[in-house]
Amino acid sequence: MGLVIYGVDLDDMKTALTEEAKSKAASFEKGLNTSKLRQYYQVVSSIYEKMCARKDSDCNDLWMQFYLLKARSNYDKTRRLVNEEFKRFIESAVDNVKTKEDLERFKLFFEAIVGFFPKSTAN
Repeated sequence: MGLVIYGVDLDDMKTALTEEAKSKAASFEKGLNTSKLRQYYQVVSSIYEKMCARKDSDCNDLWMQFYLLKARSNYDKTRRLVNEEFKRFIESAVDNVKTKEDLERFKLFFEAIVGFFPKSTAN
């Protein structure tokens, strides 16, 4: 098994982007609104896009922004802006994503979750 994020094997992208993404979206539903979910996704997407745009391989500043997501999710959890499930999801990603290719797979998985997330939820 390669990249696993919060119990989901991202080596099997077909299952991850369909069944698993739908399941994770449902588990985030209570205690997380669409706006906050999209904020986190936008950060991940932006970091990935900036990495792809760089001609050099030095992306330490971008990796630091990615690592900060763990602290941000903890802070948002204490403020009741995200639920425990989502916080653990972000923590798992920060702990397990090691390469730009891993980040790409995580970004795609996260995008699928956003797509499956119920649009009418509120905190």
